[in-house]
Amino acid sequence: MGSKISVQDIDQKASDFAKANFMKQLKEHHQNLEKENKELKEEHEEIFKQCVKLKNLVEQLRDAIEEPKELDDK
Repeated sequence: MGSKISVQDIDQKASDFAKANFMKQLKEHHQNLEKENKELKEEHEEIFKQCVKLKNLVEQLRDAIEEPKELDDK
């Protein structure tokens, strides 16, 4: 005689499949978040570099503006 498949077996298989599918989706979501996080970190680093450049330019401009005043004071 062939083996019988019970309703419990079918329910268990369906549950196992649902869990496996959920874990796959969770893993994909996690990978997407890691990728997005990496991209945001790179963007943050670039923005920080640009801020440092801007700060340096502002300091140079401030020095250039103050320099003639120092010459006038002499």
